[in-house]
Amino acid sequence: MSQYSFPLISVDARIAMAQSLIEVQQPFGEQIPTHFQEWFSGDALDSIWTFEDIVGSGSVGMNDIINGGVRITCGTTSSDSSVIDFNDIDHYSATGSKFICVCKLVESTSRFTYSGFYDDPSVSIANQRLTFGNDSVNSEIALRTGDVSATGETAGITTVDENLHAYQVEINSILSKMYTENGFEAVRTATLPTVDLQPVLRVGTRTGAARNIDVLYFEAWNTEV
Repeated sequence: MSQYSFPLISVDARIAMAQSLIEVQQPFGEQIPTHFQEWFSGDALDSIWTFEDIVGSGSVGMNDIINGGVRITCGTTSSDSSVIDFNDIDHYSATGSKFICVCKLVESTSRFTYSGFYDDPSVSIANQRLTFGNDSVNSEIALRTGDVSATGETAGITTVDENLHAYQVEINSILSKMYTENGFEAVRTATLPTVDLQPVLRVGTRTGAARNIDVLYFEAWNTEV
């Protein structure tokens, strides 16, 4: 198995097998710097997360079904967007970190998520970020990055849809890569972030109706001590 790719088994099976998805990839006993793991279980969102409306008025709550995770809902005006984040506590290095996110968009049209690591998600144009994108205006999911002056994205191979996916995104000092349960998706060397980043999970709408994302799992860690 490549150190970068997921085992070729289903998302649900992987989650059931390990307390942490990083355990599937790391050598036994290896130290994991600044390791954070969230299963989004129980009846309330953990207080480490902060809900924010970037534009409009949305909501967040636990999904009261088996393996429902947390549901983030944005407002009802086109371009509304809402997030949960670490309230500007930036633990994760722009030159050596990874995250895994297992999530699905609920609606199939007129919606988007760009989730993963941001500096400040409230900055809507030039924003330091390392994210995956599942956006209904595109044909494929994408790897999106941003530095202090610009953002850019590279398309992957997996078709944009509302199915459950496991995204893994990583960065070092020269490039960023994205993988899913389908394998390697994309690589970028341009517009890489230059500051430490925080976990951010985001949903937005491209129509006059609310849109939702269900997040079952998020894990993040630094790859440099």
